[in-house]
Amino acid sequence: MKRKKLILGLLLAIFFVCLFAAFHPANFILHHTIHLAVAPPPISPAEWQAKNPGKKFEPRLDWNSQSNIEVFVADAGDALPCPPEYTNLISNTNLFTLEEQQLIKSIPLLYGSVTSTSGPPGTVVVHLNWYHKWLNQWHNLGTMRFQFTNSDVCDNVSANIHHVRNKSGDGYDVHYRVEEEHGVTVPDFRLIQYKRGVLDGLRVDIHGDHCIQWLRFVNGLAVDRWLWWNPNGEKVVIWVKFNEPYDFMAHYTVGKIP
Repeated sequence: MKRKKLILGLLLAIFFVCLFAAFHPANFILHHTIHLAVAPPPISPAEWQAKNPGKKFEPRLDWNSQSNIEVFVADAGDALPCPPEYTNLISNTNLFTLEEQQLIKSIPLLYGSVTSTSGPPGTVVVHLNWYHKWLNQWHNLGTMRFQFTNSDVCDNVSANIHHVRNKSGDGYDVHYRVEEEHGVTVPDFRLIQYKRGVLDGLRVDIHGDHCIQWLRFVNGLAVDRWLWWNPNGEKVVIWVKFNEPYDFMAHYTVGKIP
């Protein structure tokens, strides 16, 4: 009996020693010191500017991510005349390859006449929207799906966005609409390219035959430049150069991705 009590006493002593060590203030200080060394808190805009005197920053991007980017134009108040090499026409080969130009020009032909029951030319219906009436309102509970007849590419349409992919995950998203200008119908859409399900290629906003916003991705990361023009294309209202591949989707900080 005495032996059992002795063993129990030793076990309790060991337990309290371990508990004290775990909650000792010195260990808390050590833990937090290590944590801060690994993941320092983000600096404020004022601190960033003090560490980077004379350097412009882009307010839509995370402050701590801008060490390897160059900002030439941060917003409309800082706009510059558009250099000829960045003229925002779809035909500008500095921005678009010939293959990309052909794709962009094909978008209005493919998606300009899509209805709730018919898809792009060259497709057949696989699945249509289905609705449910609840509280005297019709609610959309599904998507449309169209299959291209000459390939393994499918077009899944949800919330007016076409998710066009082959079985390997290559393809693009298109958010297509039209606008009326002086009685003329003008296509207006966003095109986002993917490879193997990852952002890879263009991410552009197109209005008529002009580009409004231009980004290029490789394997999920932005490369080259981020360009945004005013409506008539005379000025660049955002001009950022990426000196190395940049995780744009992670570092864009103003609400939803533009």
